[in-house]
Amino acid sequence: MKKQLLSASVALSLLAGSIALPTIPAAHAATSTASQTGTIINGSPYFHKTPKSGEATMGFVKKGSVVKVVEVTNKYWVKIVYNGTTGWVSSNYIKVSSTTSSSTPTPTPTPAPTQSWEKSADKLIAYAKSLVGKVEYKYSGRNTDNPNKLILDCSSYTQYVFKQALGITMKWGANLQHDAFPHVSKSNLRKGDLVFFSVSTPGKIGHVGIYIGDGKFIHNLNPANDVVISDINSTYWKNHYIDAARVIK
Repeated sequence: MKKQLLSASVALSLLAGSIALPTIPAAHAATSTASQTGTIINGSPYFHKTPKSGEATMGFVKKGSVVKVVEVTNKYWVKIVYNGTTGWVSSNYIKVSSTTSSSTPTPTPTPAPTQSWEKSADKLIAYAKSLVGKVEYKYSGRNTDNPNKLILDCSSYTQYVFKQALGITMKWGANLQHDAFPHVSKSNLRKGDLVFFSVSTPGKIGHVGIYIGDGKFIHNLNPANDVVISDINSTYWKNHYIDAARVIK
């Protein structure tokens, strides 16, 4: 009889809300974890299968992309996941940061408006032309201490022009510049594209210049000529043309 009375009392208490029940944690509560992400901030670098320049690539990673960082392999390479595929990009083109991710995705920030590619290309070309007579060609040369007498070779010239005119940083070396940006066909060339040629070894990149439109390109040629404008379809350059890359988006 006492047990029946006690059960009845508990039942009434439950109905009245006088007994506090233990709190049960939610089975699907939102959790957050710390992880590393990276933002492609400089050009659209090639997406490499291995952390080695010149090896096979899987296209390029679009500038502004936010990617998952698997590891910072070394000071030259960062391992990332891009569109579900794992590979490497050069550390010069990615900004790595730690973020907190949750079950609710973070919207991708809208890039700030930039001037049109054509205005950037015109500014670049004007600056490149302004260096005519101020550059002395020297193989493997890169001395910019005297702005009125720059000591440069072909790729340190393009490197210097892009940095000074547009604030775009690129590596020194025609092959490295070729690998750092998306390639375009010769039929789709536009002002500001880098153009690459062989010079001593057929089929191997050995020279770089800047396409300025109308079938012409400006480049730091050799000690006898320094900075000149040439016809890309002239016999020599047509026969030695290899590829082009687009720096200005």
